[in-house]
Amino acid sequence: MRHIAICLLGSFEVRIDRQRVTRFEYAKVRALLAYLAVESHRPHTRTWLATLLWPDQPDRAARSNLSQALTTLRNALGDRSSDRPVLLTDTDTVQIDPASGVEVDVAHFLALLRASDVHAQAHRSWRTCTPCADRLRQAMALYRDNFLADFSIADSSEFEEWAALQREHLRQRALSALGRLADWAEWQAGYAGGALLMPESFARCAVAAFFRERGVEPPVYRGELPPGNEGLGLGLLGIPGHRLVERDAYGRIKAETLRTVRG
Repeated sequence: MRHIAICLLGSFEVRIDRQRVTRFEYAKVRALLAYLAVESHRPHTRTWLATLLWPDQPDRAARSNLSQALTTLRNALGDRSSDRPVLLTDTDTVQIDPASGVEVDVAHFLALLRASDVHAQAHRSWRTCTPCADRLRQAMALYRDNFLADFSIADSSEFEEWAALQREHLRQRALSALGRLADWAEWQAGYAGGALLMPESFARCAVAAFFRERGVEPPVYRGELPPGNEGLGLGLLGIPGHRLVERDAYGRIKAETLRTVRG
């Protein structure tokens, strides 16, 4: 069976057996796959998909465009030559086959956060739970950037509205996870008496989450941070590929932001 991975957190990317797929030809084919991947829990009518991507066109023209996009998508995914096609289609509906084993980073990201939430209900404090932190770390490693970053369909307000809602929902989940993860790491470092290294970008996001959870929109912090260390998997957060700063820098960001909010 083919291994298909669809990455939507950050730039759009699809890989089949680890080989990047580039045969989507135009943006609305990618948009169609993104929508079907995120909304894979149910079939979608062709009428709705045509309206989603071609809202300003007559019904017949929009349905024809959808048929062409589906043909291009099948070719890109290799469905024509596969004994187990990814797309399930009939005259009325379209859906990604739930049994196809397609991996979607959005679904994996949300599943890890849900698992952490469920596990957190079983103990007194998630600040002391390493398995919860491990799931949060795995989730944040998937969050390369905002949902469909740098991707838009200018002539489809329906799709843009859907994408914007997904983008904000996922961003808020990521910010909340970052806040929990930073608090866990800070507590662990304090308990162990060791130094905490955390990614600078995570420190800023954790501060933002700290204030947003209290109903306050934090201003942009423009202070200078001390030089950080470069490395992979360093510190208690253990997220690779980020500039790391000391725990004191995280505290200074939070304190400076708090002073600004209070005036």
